Amino acid sequence: LPAGVAVSSTGLVFDSEPTNAAIRGLTASVTPPSAPPIVTLPFFNSPLGIVFDGIENDLFIADYANNAVEKLDLADNVTSTFLAAGDGVANPVSVLEDTNENIYVLNQGTPGNGSIQEFDYYGNAYGSIVSGLTQPTAFTMDGNGVLFVTEQSSNIFAFGSSVSNIIATITNANVSLQGIAIFD
Repeated sequence: LPAGVAVSSTGLVFDSEPTNAAIRGLTASVTPPSAPPIVTLPFFNSPLGIVFDGIENDLFIADYANNAVEKLDLADNVTSTFLAAGDGVANPVSVLEDTNENIYVLNQGTPGNGSIQEFDYYGNAYGSIVSGLTQPTAFTMDGNGVLFVTEQSSNIFAFGSSVSNIIATITNANVSLQGIAIFD
């Protein structure tokens, strides 16, 4: 049950698996990976969204259960806490890095208290971009810096310099939005 996916500049694919409590490194081929991880990576309690940082060859990992964003150095397989609850991280479900190397964290928080926090590359807080989200599950960013967010209940939002509203609501019974992607 993978929850997040990130791709390195060399084509290595990583996924986060809360069920197996692991980050798995996969080959970029279309054949399914073998049962054990191809790249052995450290254990995580509840990894969800991940993003690859091409500058330092690291992964940023949303660690939901520990209220943290972990930084995994792929060169030496060492994990460190990049952001924690004291930085405003509350049940993070996803993490992004923009072209300016700013880090965005999608916090699920408590119902009605989800948020998006922005940090510089060193973990210094720029502040909250959005608050009051109800059980957000995923987000992505387009080339213009607009953030698109899904809420599990059925809403899709857009937040940016020229937009801040619901752009779609899925009304099918028993809907549960879990991810979002942008195709160009």
